[in-house]
Amino acid sequence: MTNLKYLKIISAVALFGALLAHQYYYFQILRWVVTIVASIVFYEYSNNKSNKLFIFLVIVIIFNPIIQFHFSKSLWYIIDIIVAIVFLNDIKNSELNT
Repeated sequence: MTNLKYLKIISAVALFGALLAHQYYYFQILRWVVTIVASIVFYEYSNNKSNKLFIFLVIVIIFNPIIQFHFSKSLWYIIDIIVAIVFLNDIKNSELNT
């Protein structure tokens, strides 16, 4: 199991955890974690010329902790679930291609 796989799992768990009630700092840390992991995945796919580049670029932009997007809480729930599924699906697809 690669370190990137662990990072994707941690990100997915943290994103699902965002559905629970937390202090504001949890969501700030979540933004940093998701942005960093999605950036690493983006970089990995850019080396392979993958068509998944766009998906992870969008994730990086949405979760960017420096220039933030402000969505309603209900929209963030949907985004968190979708991005968590993207990370988990990417793990599954990576294992199938190996």
